[in-house]
Amino acid sequence: MRESQRQIWFLRPIFIGLCFVYAVGCSKGEPQKSLDEGVIVADSGDQGVQAPDLSVDSGGLNDPGTVTDPGKELEVFEDAGSQIPEDLASDDGASLDSGVDVAEDLGPTLDVITDMGGDQGCVPDCAQAMCGSDGCGGSCGTCDEGTVCNSSQACIAQVTDLCPPLESEIGVEVSDTIGEVVLSDCDGKLYSIHQLCPRKASWIYVYAGWCGPCQEHLGWADFWYTGYSEYDFQAFVVITDGLNFEPVSPAYCQQVKANFNLEMPVLMDPFEQVSALVGADGADLNIVLGQGSKIRYAGSNPLEFKAALDTELEIED
Repeated sequence: MRESQRQIWFLRPIFIGLCFVYAVGCSKGEPQKSLDEGVIVADSGDQGVQAPDLSVDSGGLNDPGTVTDPGKELEVFEDAGSQIPEDLASDDGASLDSGVDVAEDLGPTLDVITDMGGDQGCVPDCAQAMCGSDGCGGSCGTCDEGTVCNSSQACIAQVTDLCPPLESEIGVEVSDTIGEVVLSDCDGKLYSIHQLCPRKASWIYVYAGWCGPCQEHLGWADFWYTGYSEYDFQAFVVITDGLNFEPVSPAYCQQVKANFNLEMPVLMDPFEQVSALVGADGADLNIVLGQGSKIRYAGSNPLEFKAALDTELEIED
């Protein structure tokens, strides 16, 4: 019995030494990388210990970030540098740790965007002009030979001393010179009332969609226009409103022109400017002009309108 106890006491130090070695080996194993979000963890047997947080807080182009562990700053940027594109990691200064340089490289792009949103400068305006200045140093067009650009920026013929008309003679009564208005046709082409000035006789008919008599009288318009075509004559149809008193639109203008098979210019006058030139309002209005844009007749009687035309053109019955 005593012999057995001696043998156990003899082996006891060896056993204790082996346990000590085993315990040290288990508690000081090599660090291992966890697959969970790339966090470095040291294996301590029962409990994992997380390594210092080396993440970089986002700070924008001018702040490369705040490192939680300053002692690891160099390591963080060295590891991140391996992911920088070659064009940013070059020696030209545009790298991850020089955010200011990157922002300066973007400067010209920001300037371009600013310029695009700024003042666009002068905008040319030729909406109601056939000629003359566009208000920005350019031109709205030039008049053909034998015509001149008047104060309303319309091209009118200058073939006699009467044309262009004198503004001092403008009025609304018979024998007065009719005022000037520039209107567009169904396609946007501009026409001037005073461009009729050199004609021996001209006829303007004011039409509205809601006007009952207008439907009958406009039906004869193309017949009269064609019948006087052999003379020094021109005619305009001027539309003011649609069927429901709405201002004329290009689409409605085209519809009227097609429905009545009109070959003469068909113009749009949503503000009824032409009627005002002879002191009238409404529709079914015939205006006869003589040479020099002189008012010879303004009314709704078809017989009187035709008689005024024949007088100006010196047509005898």
